[in-house]
Amino acid sequence: MKFGSICHVYPPIDIVAEGDALINITGQQTLIGKIIISFSKFNIDFGNLYFQVDDYKSSLKFSSCNLFRNAGRQAVNSHSLAVVNRGSLILEKLNIDGNNHKGNEPLIQSSQPKLIQFTSFNIINLALVSGHTAPLLLNVTELPLESNILISDVHVKQSTAGDEAQAGVIFVRTKEQVTCSKKDDDPSTVPIMLIENSEIIQNTLASISESSAILIDGLNTQQILIRSSTINNRSPPNNNKAYELKIALPKDCEPKDLINQLKDDEFGITLFPVAVKVPPSEQFVALILPLSDKYANIRVNSNGQEQCTSYVQNYYNDIRTFSCAIIIMKAQDSLGLLKEIPRSVSFTGQFAENDLRTDGLTVTFKGTNFQTQANMISFQPNLPISTNLKDNALFRIHDESITLINLFILRSNQIGSEKAPIAIIISDIGQQSNGLQKNAAGQLVIDKCILEGGNSAISNVWYNLGLAETCNIGYGTAIVADGQSVVQISGSTIRTFEGPAVRALNGASVTIDKNTILDNNGQRNRNTLSSMQTNVVCEGGREITTVDVALDNVTSFTSTGNGWIFSSQNNQCVVKATLNGTQRLPRSIPQINSVNVVVNITNQQDKITVNGKFFEPCLRTLVLEIHEKNKVDKRMTLDFGIDSSYPTVEYLDSEHIIFQFPYTQLKDFDYSVEWEISIYESGKREQTNWLSIQPTVIGIITDQPGDDQSGGTSKKVDIQLILSIALPIVQKQETV
Repeated sequence: MKFGSICHVYPPIDIVAEGDALINITGQQTLIGKIIISFSKFNIDFGNLYFQVDDYKSSLKFSSCNLFRNAGRQAVNSHSLAVVNRGSLILEKLNIDGNNHKGNEPLIQSSQPKLIQFTSFNIINLALVSGHTAPLLLNVTELPLESNILISDVHVKQSTAGDEAQAGVIFVRTKEQVTCSKKDDDPSTVPIMLIENSEIIQNTLASISESSAILIDGLNTQQILIRSSTINNRSPPNNNKAYELKIALPKDCEPKDLINQLKDDEFGITLFPVAVKVPPSEQFVALILPLSDKYANIRVNSNGQEQCTSYVQNYYNDIRTFSCAIIIMKAQDSLGLLKEIPRSVSFTGQFAENDLRTDGLTVTFKGTNFQTQANMISFQPNLPISTNLKDNALFRIHDESITLINLFILRSNQIGSEKAPIAIIISDIGQQSNGLQKNAAGQLVIDKCILEGGNSAISNVWYNLGLAETCNIGYGTAIVADGQSVVQISGSTIRTFEGPAVRALNGASVTIDKNTILDNNGQRNRNTLSSMQTNVVCEGGREITTVDVALDNVTSFTSTGNGWIFSSQNNQCVVKATLNGTQRLPRSIPQINSVNVVVNITNQQDKITVNGKFFEPCLRTLVLEIHEKNKVDKRMTLDFGIDSSYPTVEYLDSEHIIFQFPYTQLKDFDYSVEWEISIYESGKREQTNWLSIQPTVIGIITDQPGDDQSGGTSKKVDIQLILSIALPIVQKQETV
C-alpha cells in the first residue's frame, strides 16, 4: 500500500490494518491541517519523509505500529518522524529499535504544540551523530501555557544522545517566561508537563559539564510533575556535574518547591542528579532531593565491587568496606537526603575496622549469619590511643539509636587496645533555657552478638600492678554508657575483655537479659588479685544510674556464686541482679575460711593471716574485726581499702591477706581465750561469717631456773605453739 499526502480534510479519520499491512510514505511532503488522523496496527516505512502537523485543531496518532525507514537500513531518526507545529501528536503502544544507526534529528520535533502524548512507548538503540545539539527523543520549543506534554509508561534505553551539552533525551522550552506567585502554589493546578511510570536509563549522554537527559525551561514548579519514574544514565564519580534533569524556573520561584513535584522517582547512585536555575542567576545549582527508602539499607560484602574513600556516590549494594558505608551515611545525613528514616547496614565477611562512629544517625548493623566469624569485625584501634575515650571507640552514640544484631566483634589484644571500647554512648541530653528537654536519650541495643576481648592467661594488662591500679574497675571496658542513655543486651555473649562488659555512670540505664552470657571479663591475670573479675560496673555520678542483670548465664556466678557486679557506695547506683527471676547479691561479700593469729610480745608485733575469698577492696571499704568470744562489746576494728597504709595490709593473693600492726593494738585482749574474727564490707556486718580461734603467743620469760647442771638461772625464749582449729560461726544471710 502506498500513501501520498493528506491535507485539508475536516472529519476524523481512523485507518486500521486488519492484517500484516505495510504503508510506504512517498511523494512530496505536505502539511496535515484541520484533520484528526489515526494509524493503528501498521508497519510504516517512512522512507526519507516525515509527517508535519501544522494546525492547532489537527491531530496525528500512531497506535500499535512498527515505524522504520527504508526497510530498517536507515536511521529512523535521520529525519524526525513528525514535526508538530500547533497541533497534537499521540504515540501509543509503539516499539522502536534504532539498531544503533546514527541519525541527525530528534525523533519528534515540535513548536507551540497543543498536545504531545506518549503512552506505552519503548525505544532502544536510538542514536544521534556526534556534534548534534538537539535531544534524542523529543524537542519542544515555544510551548504555550495552555498546552500539555504527557509522557506515561515510556521506556528509553541503551541509546546514544550525542556528545554535546545541548544534546539529551527530552527538551521542553516555553514560549514566554512567567513569574512565580502564591497563586501558583494551588495544589489543584493541573501540570503542563507530566512524566510518570517511565524509564530513561542506560543511555549514553555527554559527560560535558551541565549536560542533562531532560531539560525543562520556563515552567513554574506547579506546572511540572515527574513521578514514579527512573532516570538513571550517569556513572560515578560524576565530576563534570552532568545532570539527569535540569530545570530553569521563572523569576521568584522557590527551587525547594520542586521536591514535592518529583515524587517517588529514582535517579540512581550518582550525586546531585537534578539542577535548578532561577533568574537573575545564570548558574544551575544542584537541588538536594531526598533519597528513596532503599538507600537507607546498605549491604556490605568483603568481596563487594563498590568502594570509596570520599562521598562521590550513593552506593547501597555490594559495598566492599564498612568505612565506605559510614562515609556515605554521614554525608547523606549532613545533606538531609534520608531525614528521619532509620538506617541499616547488613554485612557478610571479615573486616578490620577502627571507626564505625555514626554520630547523630540511627543505624542497625546486622550480620547475615548468626554469631559466626562469617560476620566478623576485627576491631583494630589506632595506637597510641587518644586521651579522649570517645575518640577511640568503634561505635559512638549520642542521642540516636544504634542496634547491633548477629555480629561477631573481636577487639585486638595488642597492648593499648584495651583502652578503646567497642561502643560508647554519651548522651547530650539536657535542658534548653526554657526548661524543656532538648534531646532524647541515646540508645544502644545488642542482640544475638558475640563481643570478645583480648584478655588471656598471658596478658600483660594487669601484670604486677599495685592495688590502686588493679582496682581501676572501669578500665578496659567493652561498652561505656555515660549520661542519660539506655543499653539493652539480649541473647549475646560478652567474653574475655580486659575490663567489664559494661561500665555505666551519670544516669545511664543498663539491662542484660538471662540469655546473655558474661564470661571471664576483667580477669586480673598475672596480678595479686588474680581471681578478681569485673562483669558490670556502676559508678553512679551526676544522676541515678540503674543496672538490671540476669545472672542465669554469668559464668562466674554459676561457678563461684559471685556475679562480680560492682556498684558505687555514693547512693547514685541502683543495681538489681536476679537468678531465675529471684533477686540475688550482685557481688559476693567477703568470706573467711581460716585464720591464724600470732601475738609476738618479743618484737611487739601482732600478725593476723586470713584465708578465704572475695577480699578485693575495690569500690568498697572492708573491715577487719576482732573480739573475744562472747564479748562483742569489747572489740577492735580496722578499716582498710586500696589506700590503707596503717596497719600494714599485705595481699598475698585474692584469697590470703596478712595484717601486721603494733602489739599495743591487742594488748588488752585475753590471750588465753578464743577470739572471733571476720572481714566484712563496711555497713554489712550483719551479713558476715565469723571464725573462732585462740591466738598463738610468742613471749620472753626472764630469770627462769636453768636447765643445765649448774643450778643457776638463765633467760630463754618460751615459744608456745597452739594448734588453732577454726570453728566457723555463720550468721544466716538474707537474699538481697
